[in-house]
Amino acid sequence: MAGYDRERADDRLSVQMAARIHCYGERFIGTVVNLGAGGAFVRAGRTLPMQVRCDLVVIVGDGGDPEHLLVTGTVVHLADGGMGIKFDTLAPGTLARLLGILSSGGTNLKRRPVGSGG
Repeated sequence: MAGYDRERADDRLSVQMAARIHCYGERFIGTVVNLGAGGAFVRAGRTLPMQVRCDLVVIVGDGGDPEHLLVTGTVVHLADGGMGIKFDTLAPGTLARLLGILSSGGTNLKRRPVGSGG
């Protein structure tokens, strides 16, 4: 959906990171396939309706002690078997950690911008 791309304020990086989605007392798993400071696109076996708020736990690292990054957001886009989630205002510490992960290419991050072709 082109409007979604035009409204996006942050750059995204292609990633493959496990995630848990929590909404209305239900939990299901998915994969974050692109991530930015303002949101993420998550592929999952199911999607949530537009404008639904949810908690997203992004699992950073697959070693013995992965980090769990918790963000809250709203579903703003549905496509390609997944959903775009726009993050709510993040606490300063959460935002700083997310920016640090993105800038350092933390575990499981591919350091290429979405749409760069490779």
